[in-house]
Amino acid sequence: MPRPQSSKDIATFAECRAEVDRLIAEKSELRRNLTAMETITRDRRHQAEELRKDKRQLIAKMDVIYRKQAANDKLKSTAGWSGAAIGCVTLLWAGFGNYGYPGPAWLFEHEIFFGFVCWCATTIFAWVARSYYEAD
Repeated sequence: MPRPQSSKDIATFAECRAEVDRLIAEKSELRRNLTAMETITRDRRHQAEELRKDKRQLIAKMDVIYRKQAANDKLKSTAGWSGAAIGCVTLLWAGFGNYGYPGPAWLFEHEIFFGFVCWCATTIFAWVARSYYEAD
């Protein structure tokens, strides 16, 4: 603050007192504003924490849904591969029934041997499906 050049530049005691009263009123108003802002900020922070918590829960639910969907897709594709394997064996057995068996007929007519061939075909198709899906 520059030095006053004359006595007219110096404020009177009443002017100083009025200025101090104005500054005190301004200070109390600023304190009220600060308290209100801190309250709003606190509330917003709590809201933000709740939103983060909700976001984490939703992401976890989405992961579960995604995993379930992926499992369903794999189950459908696995069922398709398994069905294809059994279909091939069934067609092969139908062909053997019409054109003759490559070995003893009693062996090919037995259910245990048919089940074993179905298991082998399903296993082979599973290996092929696994290599197909791992290539992605």
